[in-house]
Amino acid sequence: MSSDIKQVVIFEDGGWRDLYPLTLTRPSFDCRVGGTSLGRRLAAQLGFSDPPRVDFLCRPLMRPIVERGHPGH
Repeated sequence: MSSDIKQVVIFEDGGWRDLYPLTLTRPSFDCRVGGTSLGRRLAAQLGFSDPPRVDFLCRPLMRPIVERGHPGH
């Protein structure tokens, strides 16, 4: 992967409804799959040797949860 990428944004689209009721208490990218979350799995699979900044976008209702779980993002 190109090293000139400085930022990755993992976002939650309308597909969160397909993961209901799991997404009542967390954004879809924080749902667990095995030992990790969907968002962390996605970031790991991008394969950066020098990880860029990773930010998260989600439903307004989930913002406080994301801010607690991912401080500084």
